[in-house]
Amino acid sequence: MSAVNSDSVRAGASGVTALFTIEQSCLFNDDDGAKLTASSFGTPTSTKIKSCSFWFKRSLVDDSENPYLFHWDTSASGQMYFETTGKLIISDQNVDVLKTNRVFRDPTAWTHLLLLIDTGQGVAANRYKLFINGISETSFATDNRASISQDSTTKWCGDVSSVIAGRATSGATFDGYLAEIVLLDGTVGTV
Repeated sequence: MSAVNSDSVRAGASGVTALFTIEQSCLFNDDDGAKLTASSFGTPTSTKIKSCSFWFKRSLVDDSENPYLFHWDTSASGQMYFETTGKLIISDQNVDVLKTNRVFRDPTAWTHLLLLIDTGQGVAANRYKLFINGISETSFATDNRASISQDSTTKWCGDVSSVIAGRATSGATFDGYLAEIVLLDGTVGTV
């Protein structure tokens, strides 16, 4: 849980200046290398169907490294991170599956992200779906969903080492807020 002055996170001109609390949140400072790690989330109920939902607000947007939001496994890994350009990259099975055209560089904006994975889908575009603030993201600089085989195993949220706000190896830690992180295994969430 983080206490924040609304002037530092306000996306609009509400004029509110009171201090308030954001439940279920963490503030990460890349200078101290803070990240959350787990050796495993346990045995998955599905190796093909996953959902990942969370809110984020970047604090540092001029990174010389690519700050990671999530990193699963170190071999054939699943990853979500920002390029230095501010574009978001989602990787799975050592493939950059999606890279947005949209850039995320506003240090005052809270953004909701929902990633739905279902590799059992026959149509490649339905295997990985990305929603930003409730709207389906359809413009990608890179779209390699067709390179992920139908019914293949995803590395997201599995029985592997897991890192939130960084990567398994050193560096590339996230600088900013993460809130309301929900990882679902065996369920494709809805918008």
